Amino acid sequence: MIPRLNYENMAANQPFYAAFRRPDFAFPTHSHDFYEVFLCLEGSGVHECNGHSYSLSPGEMWFIHPDDVHSIRPKRDFVFINVAWPVLNWEKWCALAGFEVGKEARNVAAPELGALFHRVTRSFVAKVATPLEICHFWAKIAGVLTPPAPVETRPDWMLRGLRALESEEGIKAGWPLLLQSAHISPGHLCREWKKTFGVTPTQWINARRLENAAGLLLQSNLPIKEISARCGFENTTYFYRLFQERYGSAPKSYRRQPR
Repeated sequence: MIPRLNYENMAANQPFYAAFRRPDFAFPTHSHDFYEVFLCLEGSGVHECNGHSYSLSPGEMWFIHPDDVHSIRPKRDFVFINVAWPVLNWEKWCALAGFEVGKEARNVAAPELGALFHRVTRSFVAKVATPLEICHFWAKIAGVLTPPAPVETRPDWMLRGLRALESEEGIKAGWPLLLQSAHISPGHLCREWKKTFGVTPTQWINARRLENAAGLLLQSNLPIKEISARCGFENTTYFYRLFQERYGSAPKSYRRQPR
C-alpha cells in the first residue's frame, strides 16, 4: 500500500512547510493530503511521478497535487527545496486570484525562483512563517505556471477594424466602418480577413449581428422588426433567413423557447 503523508504531522497549525534537502537516499513512493512544489537547485536526480520517470536538473520546478503518486531519487550532488501547504487554503486563494493550475503534476523551468524558495525555507525554520508570505509565494509560482499570453500577430489595420466593431453601434455600421478604420483596399482586407477568421468580413459581421439579435430576443420585448434594424439588418426577410440558418429556428420561435 502506498503511504499517504499527512500535513498535520509535518506542520500542524503552520501556513506552510518548507525544507532545504541534500539527500543521499531515495524518497520512497508516496502521495499526500496537501499540495507541494519543489525546485531543483543543484545536481541531478530522477522524479518518478504517476507511473512516469523524469530527469531532474537545476532550475526545474515541479508542482504536485495531493493525489499524485511520486518519489525522488538523487543521482549526483542533488539539492532541492520543497514547499507544502494545506489544500483548503490553496483552493481559497485560487478562487480569489482566479487561478487554475490543472489536475495533473507539471514541471516548468523556474531558476529565477531560487531566492524565493530559500526565503520561505528560512522563514519556516525560524518559525516566523506567515499566511501573507505563502500568498506572495503562491502569486510568484502562479506567474511561472501560467502559460504566456499568445503573441499578437494580426496586423495593425485588422486590430483597428476589430476595435471599431467592438460596440453594438460599430457592428450595426458594419462593412463601411470596417473599411474606413482599416485604411486598406477592399480586396486586400477581404483576402486577409478570410485567412485569419475563415469567413469573409460580411459573414463575420453578420455573425456578430445575429449574436446581438439573439441576446435582444431573450432579454427584451422589442418587436422583431426593431431588433433587426437595431442590429444592422435593413431587410427583415434577410434577417429572418440568416437567423434561421444560424440558430435553427425563426426569431419568434427562438424567443419562446425555454431558457
